[in-house]
Amino acid sequence: MVLALCALLPVISAGGLAWFRSFEALPFAAGVLIMTGVNVLKVLMIERTVRNTVSAGIADGRPAESRRNYVLIQYLLRYLITGLAIAAALKTEWVSVWGILAGILAFPVAAYSLRFMRAKEKEGI
Repeated sequence: MVLALCALLPVISAGGLAWFRSFEALPFAAGVLIMTGVNVLKVLMIERTVRNTVSAGIADGRPAESRRNYVLIQYLLRYLITGLAIAAALKTEWVSVWGILAGILAFPVAAYSLRFMRAKEKEGI
């Protein structure tokens, strides 16, 4: 997933450069870069949450309520991080709102492209 996000970064930035055709593409690229970094952080947090939740259920024998609360807190923390990154980026003049939006949309695009690539591998195409 991290590789898919990193692969989308130059594609989206090149699209912004082609659209603006000037140095106005730099704020767009900055927004994409910031939100791609946030998305990578969120993927790593999801991986850690799943690993800790499964290991807590198997090794420690923690009750399901405790694990559910941990997952919920991590979920809310990811949204908080996204919101703070958006707010901080919008406070500056050198980051484009469109770049932030493109960076946010890179997460589901990467997830779906990864899913379809794995489905094609299973089919043997």
